[in-house]
Amino acid sequence: MLLVGWLGICTAVLGGVDVRSERLTVAEGLANNSVRCIYQDGKGFIWFGTLDGLNRYDGLSFLTFLPEKEMKISLADHRVYRLAEDKNGFLWIRHTNSLYSCYDLRKGQVVDFTGCGEYLDSYSSIYIPEKADEDVWLWGTQDGCQTFTFLKRF
Repeated sequence: MLLVGWLGICTAVLGGVDVRSERLTVAEGLANNSVRCIYQDGKGFIWFGTLDGLNRYDGLSFLTFLPEKEMKISLADHRVYRLAEDKNGFLWIRHTNSLYSCYDLRKGQVVDFTGCGEYLDSYSSIYIPEKADEDVWLWGTQDGCQTFTFLKRF
């Protein structure tokens, strides 16, 4: 077995298969070493949900998203627990305190997915349909159930 390593990158030849390993930590730009979820979106970006923000990784560098108090619409919390993309190009972000945020992958911004300022309601679960013309559902034990219908993308 041949093993070569430097700067956190390791390469090994095992049974005729080349294996490359790279460690990504706060030293490389990750918001926090406690990663709770990873998701690859339709454009190929890798998203990391951490205990201190949401990261988008393009293979070379990280972009970090955090709640911004001065912004009208922002991430609901810095602790990210789960990520999922719907067929309309929205990245649904579940935070550890049962809040959801919605990031529009086409526009590159967090949006008020309710359209009426209720994006800080508490929901514990989400249903994302397979088809773009079906509704997204959020539900939980405190604020009932809410459905979101996407009429047309501009």
